[in-house]
Parts: sequence; structure tokens; C-alpha cells
Amino acid sequence: MAAEGPVQNLCDETTCSICLEYFKDPVIIDCGHNFCRACITQCWGESGTDASCPQCREIVTSKNFKLNRPLASIVEIAKKFSLQMAKGAEALGKVCEKHQEPLKLFCEDDQAPICVVCDKSKEHREHKVIPKEEAFEEYKGKILSHLEFLKQEREAILSFKLSGESEGQNFLEQTETERQKIVAEFKQLHQFLEEQECLLLDQLDALEKEIKENGNRYIAKLSEAISSVDNLIKEMEEKQKQPATEFLQDIKNILQRCNDEKFVNPIAFSPELKQQIEEFSEMHPFLETVMKEFQGTVLSGPQKEDVTIPTLVLLNYNEFNQQSHQVQQSYYYGFGQAQHHYYNKTQLHQAQQSYSNGEPIQLCCSSCILGVERITSGCHSWMVEVGGEKFWAVGVATEHLRGKADIHLSPENGIWAVGKIRGTDWNTLSITETYYAFTSHGTYLGQNPDLSKCRKLIDWCGIYDESMKPRKICVSLNYEEGSVTFFDAVNKATMFTFSNVSFSGQKICFWLSVGK
Repeated sequence: MAAEGPVQNLCDETTCSICLEYFKDPVIIDCGHNFCRACITQCWGESGTDASCPQCREIVTSKNFKLNRPLASIVEIAKKFSLQMAKGAEALGKVCEKHQEPLKLFCEDDQAPICVVCDKSKEHREHKVIPKEEAFEEYKGKILSHLEFLKQEREAILSFKLSGESEGQNFLEQTETERQKIVAEFKQLHQFLEEQECLLLDQLDALEKEIKENGNRYIAKLSEAISSVDNLIKEMEEKQKQPATEFLQDIKNILQRCNDEKFVNPIAFSPELKQQIEEFSEMHPFLETVMKEFQGTVLSGPQKEDVTIPTLVLLNYNEFNQQSHQVQQSYYYGFGQAQHHYYNKTQLHQAQQSYSNGEPIQLCCSSCILGVERITSGCHSWMVEVGGEKFWAVGVATEHLRGKADIHLSPENGIWAVGKIRGTDWNTLSITETYYAFTSHGTYLGQNPDLSKCRKLIDWCGIYDESMKPRKICVSLNYEEGSVTFFDAVNKATMFTFSNVSFSGQKICFWLSVGK
């Protein structure tokens, strides 16, 4: 056994680390390692321009290799030594330790070589036993099969490694591209804001200059009037000191001058100038609102509506009534001082006129449906495509309203909603579309709730478009905070918020209504 150590080392040194066989046509590469010519050629042929040693992984600048003739000679010597060792071992005989008989058989059940005596023994009598040579060929094939599998697995792992490195590099390039885009977008945004700031400041400077000029002109006119009155007063005082004959001379002219000297206060600042000042006084609240919405949009990031927020689509009136008839009774909406009234055109016109005069208005809904889900905690959102329906209202309502008719739209009755109502302006005989938040007395949101916040921007830029009217409404409920907020999801604007709502542990459901 001791003699096999050096011979075994020699065999190991003459074995290719790729195919694990004796070197065939051995070659040496730059790092000093040796391989079969066919093995190294196949290995490097599958790699890119940069090659590496399969054994030490050192980068090889060139794919040149040299034939190692001395190693080829040593391989032949090692083969002879190996053959002699095999013959010597057979001559000496690998004998059974128990029976001292040659190990000529192989027990497949115990996976071990045995002798002919062992084969007849009780221990192996029922086992499957085959000749040693047959077992050698069979298991050599299995070893080669496993070896091939392991090589393939190694290649697969190497492929995964390269793929992962490539994917990581692609991700890094993508993030760098996005970084450049963000920097460019914010640079453009900074430039736009600076330009708008300079524009507004220049307008303020011009307005300030005009105010000073108008003020100076006004003061100059008043000073001139004061001087004229002072001269007339002085002349009148001197007139009083004259004798009667001299006093009465030219009295008519003096009295006429007194009548003509009646002071008329000039206009110091024109209505147009006051209107400009008022517009600039509204600029800060407008910019503050826009900045809050912009900050909220940026902080919330892109919205994946189709993943996080369920979307509902309003039916037309006929389809809606057919479905809602099974759930809830139908009724009409209107304006008035009492609940559950039905209005003719004259009464409706009077109600609309009273609203325009600042009087409180109450609103009643059309057919409606309550959602199935009962909410008692957390934050929830719904997306509703309202389209171009004549009347629609969306929001949330308390569970106790399920099945009830004649529901007045107000938080006191357990409904927090906004909606659109199409009516007739009887003064102009034109169709009007107005938006409301259904508060206790109805809160008018304008003919377009988005535009009411951005009127200055629209007036300056002329960007109004019919498509800016709300088409998709996001209803956001925060139960613990006690708030219900409505967003125009398309134009990214807040329509209305019911705040400080006390749900008092009640079950809250999604609510919607649509009708004529």
C-alpha cells in the first residue's frame, strides 16, 4: 500500500482536470497548467474574447498554447506504471479478509466485492451476485454517466453565473439611464419654475411701478387742489378787510370762483389696477394648492390602478334601473328645503335661483346600490368610471341604509358622496352640468371641479379641454382618520374631502347612484 502513494501521485499529475482522463496530446498555457488539446480548445471555444484557465481562473491574454512533449512522455510512463500496479495487485490477489479467497464476485445488494465462499454463505445466499468484470463494466458506465451529468451541471451553473452577471449589468445601465432622465426632468422643472418666478416678479415690479406712478399723480393733483384752495382762502380773507365800496366791487366774480372751486376727488387707482392686485393676492393660495397636489403626486409615485384599486363602471340608466330594482327602490333627485319632494321645472328653477343667492340647498339622489363589503377599519379605495352620464353620484354610506328608499343625500343620513347633475338654465334655455359635494346643505363644486382650482392657469395658457371634465373618480376612505376624499384620477386633482367624520363603529359600504 505504501508503494502506491508515489505512483498514485504520478497518475494524478498526468490526468487532465477537464476530462479527468490521462492527457491526450497535452498542451501548456501561459499560467503553467496543462490540458488535453481537444479539451482546452473546446473550453475556450465556448467563451468570449477573454479566456481564463479552467483550473486557476487566471485571465489568459492570448489563446495560444504549446505542445508539452515531456509531459506526453511522462503520461506514457504513468500508464505503464498503472498497468503494472494493476497486474501486481491481481498477482498478489485482493483476497477476502474472512475467507482468504480472491474477490472474483460482486454483490449488488451490498455493493461490495466478495469471494466464492461468501457467495455460498447465508449472508449473501439470497443476494444478486455477478462476476467482478461484469460489475466493473456496468459501474464504470454509471460513473461515466454521472460524470457527464456533473459536467453538464457545471456548465449550467456557469451559464447561470454569466446570465446573472449580464442581467445585473443591464439593471445597472437601466438605473443609470433613469438617473439621467430624472436629473434632466428636474433640471427642466427648475428652469421652468425659475422662469415663472422671474415672470411673476417682473409683473409685480411693473405693478408696483404703476401703483407708485398713480399714487404720485394722485398726490400731485391733491396738492395742486390744496394750493388753489389756499390761494382762494387768502384772497377771501383779504377781501373781508376791505371797505364796503371796494369789498362789493368784483364780488360776483369772486363768488363764481368759489362755486367753481368745488373739489372733485380724482380716481387714485383704476378698477383694472385693483383687479390686478386682487389677482396677485390670489396667486399664493393657488400656488400653495398646486404645490401640495404636486408633492402628493410625486410622493405617492406612479399609481397601478389595475393592481391596487378596484374599478367600477356606471351602467346607463335603463341597465342600472333593471339591476337596482332587485336591490333598492327607485326615486328622483332634486333641490329644495325639505326631503323627498318631486319638482316641476318652475320649482326646480326657483331652487336653483335660491342656491345662487346663497340660500341652503338640500339634494336627493336617484336609484342607488350599496356595495357588499362592510368596512370597519383601515384604508380603502375604489376607482369609478363615471363617463358622460347625465346624473351620477359616488361615495360611501352606512350599512343601515341598505334596502331603504327616499334617502336624502347628506352626512347626517349616513352618505358621504359627490356627484354631477345635468339641468336646464331657464334664463338662457341651455343645458348645464354642475358638480356637488353632498354636504348638509349641498356644496357647489362648479361646472368643473378641477378647473375651479386651476382657473388662473387656464386663463393664461388657454389649455381648457372638454376631456378635462371628471371621467374617472377615485374614492378614498380612511376609517380611523375619519376622512373620505374624492380625486379626479385622470386630471390628478382633489375634488372634495369630508374630514373629521365620526363613523362610530358603523359598517361602511361603497355607494353609487346613476339616473336621468
